[in-house]
Amino acid sequence: MQQKVIFLCLYVSYLLSVYVRRSVTFALPDIATAESLDKNQLGLILSGQTLAYALSKFTSGIMMDFVSPRLAMSVGLILSGISAILFASAHGSLMMFTIFWIMNGLFQGPGWPAAAVIMRKWFKDEQYGTAWSVLSTSMNVAGTLGPLIAAFIITYSSWRYSLLLPGVLAMVFGFIQYVIVRDKPGDYTGDKTKKKTTGNKNSEKVLSRRELLKLPGYLGVCITYGVISLIQYGTLQWAPVYLVNELGHSIITGNSFTSSLEVGGICGSLLAGYYSDYLLTQMKEEPCQNVRQYVIAWFASGLVVFLYMLTYCVSTYSTLMWIDMIGFGLGMTIYGPISIYGVTAIECAPSEMAGTSHAFASLLATVGQSVAGLPLSYFAKYWGWRKMFITEMLLVLMMAGYLFVQTKSCHGKRENVSKPKAD
Repeated sequence: MQQKVIFLCLYVSYLLSVYVRRSVTFALPDIATAESLDKNQLGLILSGQTLAYALSKFTSGIMMDFVSPRLAMSVGLILSGISAILFASAHGSLMMFTIFWIMNGLFQGPGWPAAAVIMRKWFKDEQYGTAWSVLSTSMNVAGTLGPLIAAFIITYSSWRYSLLLPGVLAMVFGFIQYVIVRDKPGDYTGDKTKKKTTGNKNSEKVLSRRELLKLPGYLGVCITYGVISLIQYGTLQWAPVYLVNELGHSIITGNSFTSSLEVGGICGSLLAGYYSDYLLTQMKEEPCQNVRQYVIAWFASGLVVFLYMLTYCVSTYSTLMWIDMIGFGLGMTIYGPISIYGVTAIECAPSEMAGTSHAFASLLATVGQSVAGLPLSYFAKYWGWRKMFITEMLLVLMMAGYLFVQTKSCHGKRENVSKPKAD
């Protein structure tokens, strides 16, 4: 029972964290109009946040071994809520908007690393992958409800109140989480001490941080994680703006598209997690990360199809149902890979370097999210939306091709490496 309560608190906490982090994105078309901001200025605000988030998430992932993850997650949630309230209180100043949203990115950093560490201590190894996939759907729930709530508030009030709501909720729940959540079960201390002592004996034998990137397949996982993250944020941030400002649809349609994308993301996350675990049980002789990369490659192939449909099959006269169907497909094929990339990165490295391997992969992912801000907005401004989406399609095609080749070529190499170890 206590395990379920802990997981529920982590789920709600990260849901609110994502809600706050994307609150500006949900209100982006209205902010652009009300504050007279162009694409490049909006891109500066978004890129500043995601770059700060990248730095904070990377350092927080390493620091989780030295600080209380419960404290870090609670304080980060409270401060991110305050930064959202400050952003909503700023008036017409690009500098203040950028500063407050960079602060938000810095405060958001500890959220996911802290949740991952807490779950690792509360769940058994055979439960961890499933718990990870389910927890990752919290971002989809936030992305589904957030745009609808924001659209309702903006329609009857203003964009400022659409940021005040998640800011206040995050502050309140940050205190609640600190009271309820515990870093580890009460009877876990003895086991943890034993694991640490054995880990210290073997620490000299593990790979160095520099050698981590040389592990077979690991660098490819990091790079493709960055590509899919670029597509994720590029679609989340700019597709609604494209639908509203370029094709003339209402903000209700733009936010409905985002919500349908997130609903598809929930289905895709659960499907990818379940199917990759199923393949692992059926193909035990295969390297774990290669099996998951195989699943990611098929999801990426589907993503190309739905990006094509968004580019060429949506017009000013397209119905809301048709747009939402495409959004649902995009959500499935984007969030399916994202939900298992963290586990894939960890499985590429020795267990002693799980935290570091995940931190490096997350860093590349957040860099991809940053590129989806200002650089992508420049691309759309000078070459147009359609060419931007075509470029995304080409990136995903190359990513899928690499993963299909990787899953075939690495199997034989890894078998040859593993045979001497068996002797």
